[in-house]
Amino acid sequence: MDLDAKGLRYFIPVNVNDDFNLLCVWTNPDMDGTKTSYYPKEITKYYEEHKDSGFFNEDMIICGDFNCDVRLKGSHANNVYEVIEKLSECDFVDIYITN
Repeated sequence: MDLDAKGLRYFIPVNVNDDFNLLCVWTNPDMDGTKTSYYPKEITKYYEEHKDSGFFNEDMIICGDFNCDVRLKGSHANNVYEVIEKLSECDFVDIYITN
């Protein structure tokens, strides 16, 4: 797949044998130089940039190191829930949290 990362690092979109899409993710801090942990927001931004591309569909798996956990407190946990809510627009389910 040829999807522009729009300045986000470590997103690798792959179509596997024309059978399903795989998004490999490694989120990192410091997107804007402020040393703030935006890890989950990188996923939200990538989704917003490409949600109409056809890549995000029911035959998709997102895997990797999201560097986030809802057990953390404050805005970090809120960012995680924001990602879950955004991706639920495509009927994605977070199996880490639900299992």
